[in-house]
Amino acid sequence: MDSQEQKEAQPFTDIFDEDEAERSFLLSKPTCLIVFGKPGSGKKTLARKLAQRWNCIFIEASEVIQMNIQQGTEYGLKCQELLCKGESIPEEVVTEMILQKIESPEVAHFGYVLTGFPFLSEKCMTVPQQIEKITNLKLKPDILINIKEFLAHHDCRYLIEVDGSQEADHVFEVGKMYVLSSEEALKKFVLNPRPYLLPPMPTCPCKVFVFGPPFSGRTTICNLIAHNYKA
Repeated sequence: MDSQEQKEAQPFTDIFDEDEAERSFLLSKPTCLIVFGKPGSGKKTLARKLAQRWNCIFIEASEVIQMNIQQGTEYGLKCQELLCKGESIPEEVVTEMILQKIESPEVAHFGYVLTGFPFLSEKCMTVPQQIEKITNLKLKPDILINIKEFLAHHDCRYLIEVDGSQEADHVFEVGKMYVLSSEEALKKFVLNPRPYLLPPMPTCPCKVFVFGPPFSGRTTICNLIAHNYKA
């Protein structure tokens, strides 16, 4: 009988009482999203746009590190000290900063859009352990977005995959490459490569894009390539 009276008192799904609606909104869980994807798939760009559109807090490793350094937190001072020594920031420290940000009051109010976590390298935790961290969050994600097979749409002739766990100097020694301007030039090169290999050789501008997960050595490789080819 009581439940029937309650249904009659609240016959609509939406709350039309202003005070009750405001109270319900303030007590409700904020929207939380996680964007997954391979390196270079555009997950960071998408996550940032979603955060702006949904008025959520954008959470990503490099952003969290920069924020802690600017605010002079304990983690920020530790990161600054390591970077000044030329050392990389351990993943366990980055993980702690990300989890601390997720538990902050502003995220509890606005919600979050998280990307770049779990880490791929598994240096401090395996991917299943990192996923367990996510599932144990107080603010669990409502939506998971997985950007799939971005690299599959690239022409394999222009895509070089290297092992980011190797030293930068070793990764740089990928071997000799010939960049040709067209299919016609490729056919001529295959038939007789000598005109292309003997001086004077053309030095047309070439655009190279180096991408990879955070702290994988992208900047170091870019500097080595630019220095070698005077770009």
